[in-house]
Amino acid sequence: MHLKGVKFGFPLVQRIGLLKHHDTYRIAWNRHAGVEIHYVLKGKIVWELDHGEAPLVVPGGSFGIIPARARHRALDGMGSPAIRLGAIFETPRSCDTAATPFLRSDVNRMFERFRANAGMTHRFSTSLSTAVRRLAAELNRGLSIDLDYDGQLRLRILSANLVYETYAVLGESEVLAEGHDVIPQIRKWIDAHCTENISIDKLVKISGYGRSRFFSLFLAETGMTPNNYLVHARIERAKNLLAQKSPPSTMLKIALDCGFRSASAFSSTFRKLIGMSPREFLAKMQFSAGGLNYGIIHGNASL
Repeated sequence: MHLKGVKFGFPLVQRIGLLKHHDTYRIAWNRHAGVEIHYVLKGKIVWELDHGEAPLVVPGGSFGIIPARARHRALDGMGSPAIRLGAIFETPRSCDTAATPFLRSDVNRMFERFRANAGMTHRFSTSLSTAVRRLAAELNRGLSIDLDYDGQLRLRILSANLVYETYAVLGESEVLAEGHDVIPQIRKWIDAHCTENISIDKLVKISGYGRSRFFSLFLAETGMTPNNYLVHARIERAKNLLAQKSPPSTMLKIALDCGFRSASAFSSTFRKLIGMSPREFLAKMQFSAGGLNYGIIHGNASL
């Protein structure tokens, strides 16, 4: 059973419902004008989309986004009970934001993230997990056509929190995925953001795991701690910069471009991992490219 958002004063939600399956089953092809998001609390749901891409697999503790107007259906044969909270959100053009805590610009920004992550699965953050479970508990009380004022108020608040926490998770990163895909994608994310001031707490948060579980999975996958991997990623970036035809003008610039706070910290770390200083590595690269450059690095213009 579904409840329309207009019934509790939150028209951004076209409809929302809590569904419990003793066994997942195939449903007929269907489509909706709004963005459809499924939050799976237990079990696993697999959605087939009609544009030929891989099925959208949404395991427990995750949510998946089905694009607006995309034909889709749930596949059967998953073999275990599943509980999911499903919501269809109206498009910004058609929804009324007057009764919501959001501005029109907020809704536009949210739907940009929804569209950018359509067809993907993301793990719950701690905050989103709480939001989903609290709203599910409220819906589990029984979806009534004649909600009293307190019931409407609770649903408005909980639905608004669900929308925001979903938006927040999608803004953390796009690395979250199912099972064994998490750590490889965390590695790609570190590689792409190694110049930034990355904290371990940030990595733990975007992984969707607890701290100890994240560390054990990361170590098993890479043979390194997250901190060590970050340092190696920064040094790899430095090596690429030094190997360029026109490397940065100073070691300080390279250090800052690679996420180090000083040239001395960069040089010390580089020597420890590579076995030579950055200047020695640069000289080696330029000598390999042409003997004249080697002499220039060492101040000997006659070479």
